[in-house]
Amino acid sequence: MVASGDATRRRIPLIGRPKCGRKPVGAPSDGGFRPPAIVAEMSETSEPTELADVPDIARHLGLRARRGHDGIVSTWYQARGDLAGPSGEPRLGVVAMAAEGACVLQGGLAVSEGGRWVHTTDLRIERLPEVEEGAVAPSAEIRVDAELVRATKGATTTTFAVLGAAGANIAVGTSAGRPFETEWHSQLADMEPGTTLALATGGPPPKHSIIAHLGIHTSPDNSGLQFEVREELRNRWGAVHGGVYAIAAEEAALLAVADALTSPVATSLDLRLLEPSGEGPIRVQAEVVHTDDTNATVRVEIKDLSMPDAVLTVATLSCVGKAPEES
Repeated sequence: MVASGDATRRRIPLIGRPKCGRKPVGAPSDGGFRPPAIVAEMSETSEPTELADVPDIARHLGLRARRGHDGIVSTWYQARGDLAGPSGEPRLGVVAMAAEGACVLQGGLAVSEGGRWVHTTDLRIERLPEVEEGAVAPSAEIRVDAELVRATKGATTTTFAVLGAAGANIAVGTSAGRPFETEWHSQLADMEPGTTLALATGGPPPKHSIIAHLGIHTSPDNSGLQFEVREELRNRWGAVHGGVYAIAAEEAALLAVADALTSPVATSLDLRLLEPSGEGPIRVQAEVVHTDDTNATVRVEIKDLSMPDAVLTVATLSCVGKAPEES
């Protein structure tokens, strides 16, 4: 493991379809991914301003956001038991939700002039295989530092690094977005460098897991998972938040590999957001496409049952665990 200001030789391909004519900011000559520089220590940030018009799910995570003077946009939250996976590690889907927030904010700020913002089309996140001890402790602060690669009228591309305790890298990824015109305006679009926004008012930690909070349960026909489209799961444009799909896809994948692996953990997530949701309910179905003694690959398809011909989201996840006889 290396500090996030150093080179990390993890190859994370750019995703989506934008044709990028230059390398990502900070990319080494061999094409390997180098995470963006760490922003200033949080103790040096400005006093956060509370932001009112944010989705309820962001409030549930207790997200904060900062736009640094160095061009980095960060989001962060405090790790909690209700946001952890079955083995106690941070859920990759929850980290992906924080990452999407940072990347949307980074891309949105780049295109906000003229009444435009960005929605995510693709997101890839991968845990680093070697993580410093204590970096993902139950009380660790999880922070995402996002750096803009490019922004045009038709697409944005962002890279990001996920940091745990003491700034140790725990994951890296990329995100692709698509600008669109909107009449919505927020403090988000007015963020000046050095500004910190509180996306939540805080409060006691929930007593139930994030899965229960989202209302994710086994579908009536036992073909997968399902949840209702409640207002608190929608973004400000009325569609289910992409981070909700990331969490649901991870849960479906972990359940799908439970017979093949003991104590499985999702190590990578590729999420492609194809269509906005309708009225629901949302059905999440997972298919194991490959397994060996300690690894599995799962494809997840997410549909809205009120839109029978539409696939909302597809995801591919890699999972690791122990063979049942080893447990």
